[in-house]
Amino acid sequence: KLLAWFLGAWACTTRGEMLGAGAEGKKKGREDAFGIDHELKNLGVHDAYASLLARFKNDKAAVRRHLFETGFLQTTPFCPSYSALNASEQKEHCARLADLARRLHSRGVVKAPPSAADFAADATLRHHYETSFVILKYKEMWGARYWQQKFAKEMRGTTLFVHPESKRITILGFKLPRGAEVLHKLHKASGIDGTQDIKKGKTSIFDPEQVDTCERLVKGGPIKLDLSSKADGSLLVISVYEKTSKDIMLSAVEAFGGEFVRVWAHQSLAVTDNKKLVLVGTQGTLWERGWMSPYMTTSMLAGSGIVSREALAEFEAKGLGYVDAWKKWGSEFVKKIASMKTFPELSDSTCFTFEAVCAHRKGLFGDRSHVELAVEYPIDRLVFLGASIAERRFFIPHSIYGEHWPIPFDEPLWWRVSNAEQVQEMMTDMEALLRVGPEGASTDSKQHNKAPRSLRTVADYLKKHKPNNKDFDPNAEHTLDFEGFVAMKWASLESTVRDDNDYRKVSETLKLPVTIYSKIKLVAYYKAHHLHTENLPYLFELSRTAGDTFPLARRVADLLSPGAMNASLKSIATALAEVLDIASADSKLLTLAQHRFQEKTKAAKEKGGKIPKNPFRDLEKRPMAIQQRIVLAHVDEQSLGEMLTPMYARAFPMLDMEHKSLHATLKKLTVMIKPWESGCEKRIDQLGIGNPAVVEFVAMCLGQDVATTKR
Repeated sequence: KLLAWFLGAWACTTRGEMLGAGAEGKKKGREDAFGIDHELKNLGVHDAYASLLARFKNDKAAVRRHLFETGFLQTTPFCPSYSALNASEQKEHCARLADLARRLHSRGVVKAPPSAADFAADATLRHHYETSFVILKYKEMWGARYWQQKFAKEMRGTTLFVHPESKRITILGFKLPRGAEVLHKLHKASGIDGTQDIKKGKTSIFDPEQVDTCERLVKGGPIKLDLSSKADGSLLVISVYEKTSKDIMLSAVEAFGGEFVRVWAHQSLAVTDNKKLVLVGTQGTLWERGWMSPYMTTSMLAGSGIVSREALAEFEAKGLGYVDAWKKWGSEFVKKIASMKTFPELSDSTCFTFEAVCAHRKGLFGDRSHVELAVEYPIDRLVFLGASIAERRFFIPHSIYGEHWPIPFDEPLWWRVSNAEQVQEMMTDMEALLRVGPEGASTDSKQHNKAPRSLRTVADYLKKHKPNNKDFDPNAEHTLDFEGFVAMKWASLESTVRDDNDYRKVSETLKLPVTIYSKIKLVAYYKAHHLHTENLPYLFELSRTAGDTFPLARRVADLLSPGAMNASLKSIATALAEVLDIASADSKLLTLAQHRFQEKTKAAKEKGGKIPKNPFRDLEKRPMAIQQRIVLAHVDEQSLGEMLTPMYARAFPMLDMEHKSLHATLKKLTVMIKPWESGCEKRIDQLGIGNPAVVEFVAMCLGQDVATTKR
């Protein structure tokens, strides 16, 4: 399955780039790029999926294949490969489907509840129920099809219920729509001409609202947006189901849910007098099914202040797990969620989105270390981002939600901005703040000139750029997120609201603006998120002031801190000298070099070519430095690398032994320090981060233990 997915994604990418490249040069933009469906591009996710079902005559398998081929994913969590199940598993599966149907019938959702025998005998009937819950996602790829089609931006784990009898579609879960990672003036000034969504500064793949956002941020001038400090955590979604959506989801939980989700269901029904069903999930799930549960549980309980991390750790030490913790403290959290404003007059489902953060990038209850996160925090946090009116596909950012209704959770610091110059000033000051040392002096003379003398702490920053949060206390301690900002631009184009019935209905009913989601990240984030050798000097400098914030910078500093790397190299200098010794009669290196020369001579004779002069004749009469140079020149890179690797691996256990350039780099580094000559330790002390061989070596020591791929 993984191979099939990879090949499909590769084919999709390749074809998309080929066809997209042809369209990019057109003045009209990229409306003819691969994957753009002109019948669907202006439709929301609900109407687009309904149109696809009609196009493929309600064959969801055909819809799935079509979506996959164009860069999207359709998953159906209750639809296993029936033929791959054994007889016992098939029987259990049909019994679960019958249980689902019975519960839906008892709540008036379906007219007739098929039996397990009915499902076993009728594959079509079985398929209608198996695929009644649908999750839609975009692939993490690049292309115009992900931006110029309205439904594509809304496929962020959107959950649909396709009625097994009537085929009527209901949106059960809707997260915040996808937002582009945009470029800013500061990025271009720092040599960054692309983001995960923009290549070489080109924004033609975006929809008109995103293009408008990018142009205003780069060119300057008026722009109305709510700018929020962006935490670097994991997206968490708490969904509140009422009325018919509650009946549908509760039936699914009772038929297919595990212990954790059943506890949530029981608690939420108890605290709301059976009026609301509250469930937790991540971006691509119907509900949380275990993979992220330890992390999410830690963030929800400790990050929201319900119980301390220390108390949770003591609880875990008794051999108890995250489900036990939720049984003990979860009701308090559910009460908070249940107290929040929902919108049953507009949608049976309301989805609350959070950024879940765990101290030091790791939760309790056996959680792994989440090295895919670039920023590390000293405390657990749960940060409210906003609410989605699911059936209306309408996202309300926390800044606007909080102006109308109470928020019982922490929210990001946010600012209402009216022009692009204000954004630039805030970013410049935050970048400067990152480079300020413990005594208030900048570690970089260039940055020092940019940082005002009065701007040395987070408190100074917030005094200059006062947030718009209702409860902001300038005397309290606040967390400033150094990943960057979330920018929720108030829609600039009249057509955005005018041409969308759902947007217009919510906007008129609740008197709320439509907002367009974008992300603006700091230069430091780009350089400290992924491992690139050219950024190592920058990371080393950054570690002096922001090592606790950016773990990759700290790792670089740990390796390159005064004396650390040098001491490790000195510890193996003697062993390297012994391995590279050519003075003894049984020298392995000398024997290998002579053997390679003999092979070269033999090959020359066979081809009738010129016989090379023997460099080993009277070798011992030459100075030792010349001898060593001659011998090393006649040993192939791989053989020498295999001799050196055990020595280096002993001193640097984190070394990536599979790196394709390992042997070449070890040879370069060894030749520089010349362990066979006196003064080796002095040469080691002279090595610095500006040395290309050192940069390559450090990258090989870090490559296996940090996030080096795009999130």
